[in-house]
Amino acid sequence: MKKILANNISGLIFLLFHTLTFLLFTKFLMTITSKSLKAVLPQGMYVPAIAVSLSTIVAVVLYIYVYNKITKKDNDINIYPKLNIDLKWLIVAGFLAIAMILIASGIQALIPDQVGTNFTNNGNKPETSLGAGGPIQLGLSAVIIAPFVEELFFRGVLRDVMKKCYPVLYVVASGLIFGIIHTQITSINWVSFLTTGIFGLILGTLAWKTNNTFYTMLTHTLYNGIIVIGILANL
Repeated sequence: MKKILANNISGLIFLLFHTLTFLLFTKFLMTITSKSLKAVLPQGMYVPAIAVSLSTIVAVVLYIYVYNKITKKDNDINIYPKLNIDLKWLIVAGFLAIAMILIASGIQALIPDQVGTNFTNNGNKPETSLGAGGPIQLGLSAVIIAPFVEELFFRGVLRDVMKKCYPVLYVVASGLIFGIIHTQITSINWVSFLTTGIFGLILGTLAWKTNNTFYTMLTHTLYNGIIVIGILANL
């Protein structure tokens, strides 16, 4: 019993440690990438979103590489997606994406004064929030890069970090962290926190059930894709 308790406590500590370390590492790479691109690209061609996208991809791949080397990771938890596709879980992934859209809509209806999607720049009109990259940048970052990076870390690395903990503890803790980092720090957006927090719980459960981040990436991509289509349709 004491060993189980110790595993759960240490798992939570390492979850917080790796989350903070990864965020700081990503921020560091963003700064370097941004300065480098500004230096080499002609004036007017630099797009901040490109620096962010490149930085997050490099950050998660390097972080996983170093993590595997330091921990001498075994193969019981799959961090990278496995393409051993099961039709049942494909259907489940699609159903969960649609269900999450309905849940998000319900939360938005209950708290109508706040904008829940973090793709609209904290409530600004969509046409002022797409940035220099426009719809292509929005689709690339939200539908491809965000699901890839976030699933590898939250449903890959953190699940491996907490593999000796109770599964429900990992699901709740990672979902809570997922909701917090998608929420404004200075002004709490309850719609964003509740929506992304619940989505984190769903994705964490799916990852633990399937041991395959492919399905969580698929669900995440479908969900974000539906939101992006809705945003672009309102332009």
